[in-house]
Amino acid sequence: MRNFLLLAVFVFTTFTLSAQDQFRIDYDVITLYADGEWGPWEEGDNTFVFNPDGTTNIVHYFANGDIVTYRRTTDVEEGKTDKGEHYQMIVVLDADGNEVLLQYFDNPALGLKLIYSEEDMLQFAQRQ
Repeated sequence: MRNFLLLAVFVFTTFTLSAQDQFRIDYDVITLYADGEWGPWEEGDNTFVFNPDGTTNIVHYFANGDIVTYRRTTDVEEGKTDKGEHYQMIVVLDADGNEVLLQYFDNPALGLKLIYSEEDMLQFAQRQ
């Protein structure tokens, strides 16, 4: 009986810690990093839904109506920029099976980055 109770507590704890709340964030500007430079900010409504339907996926609704689901493949890593801005990072698979680093900032003015390589990134943000 004791082993059963320990197992029940372990299963409950594991389920509780891995449960994720669904949330949505909307961005209205986007910039592209290529050839060693960030481009100008351009208008573009993009929405990201995190943890839809109890999964750990992220669904990206593009300004042009396209929808892409990113499948999370790593645990969340947290950190801070040199200026003290808190962020979370995960590796996701895009629709083509490519690994992409997703960096989500608490500050909506910094928004979210999709990092395909050191020379190829997109950044979404809320205009301030």
